[in-house]
Parts: sequence; C-alpha cells; structure tokens
Amino acid sequence: MNTKSSKVGAILLATEQGLGYLARDFYRNGLIDYILIHEHTTRPNFRDWYPRESIVHSTEELLAKSDVIFGIETFFHWNIVPQAREQGKKTVMMPMYEVSNHPFPYMPDMVLCPSALDFEFYSQFYKGHDIEYGTHCQEKPSDSQADCQT
Repeated sequence: MNTKSSKVGAILLATEQGLGYLARDFYRNGLIDYILIHEHTTRPNFRDWYPRESIVHSTEELLAKSDVIFGIETFFHWNIVPQAREQGKKTVMMPMYEVSNHPFPYMPDMVLCPSALDFEFYSQFYKGHDIEYGTHCQEKPSDSQADCQT
C-alpha cells in the first residue's frame, strides 16, 4: 500500500499479457490500492500477484474502499462510472486508442492519455471534457514538438 491520501481502486486483469502486466506494474509502483480482478475466460488468472488485503470481490466493495476508480483501456464494468459519480467518487480512464470503446459507454471524470496519439484523438472526440496528457513530457503535445526528457 502507498501513503497517498486518495485510495485508488481498479478493475483489472491478472493475466500474463499486456494489460495484466501493466496493471501489476501500476500496483507495484503504488498507483493502485485495491484490485477487483476481472476474470479472463481463456487465460490463467494470477490472483497471487496481489496481496489478499488488496483484492476486493465486488464493485460495491471496490467503491466502498476507494476514492478514485482507475481504468486501463476499459473499466470492464462500465456501470461503475455512474455508481462512482452517485457516491461523489472520481473516475479516471487511461485509454488505449486502438482498442478502447469509442464512444465510452459513460464519460469518466478524466481521460489520462498515455501518448500523443491518444491525446490528439480524445481531445478531438471529447471536446469540453477533462483530457490530460500523462507521460514524462513537460507539456501537452501541440503543433510544435513537446519538450520530452529521455
């Protein structure tokens, strides 16, 4: 667990594939506190990747323990977005342009774009919404090259 003031929950895969590894890395680096594992139907699920006290068993429990609900590519259970809103909790989606729903079934409070391509697409598609560019770059991409640190 980390020491940040907001507790972050997520519905994630625990499988040996891209989204599963990405979710595990976010947890290991203290960005996610509570996990609701979305069971994969054809791949082995590795519940032992996470400590027992970090795993929750329902969206209701995830909402009860979390201040923010974070999605990587999808929320899997999109109804969690309006449920979180009803409870005064925030939702953040980190989309993957090539596979995330277009349009989102429910608009999260923030879209955190991991790449310039995602930022360009989601800024155009969801004008007027909170679309952020979240990488090591110091500014949002524009017509000029962003000042990125390598």
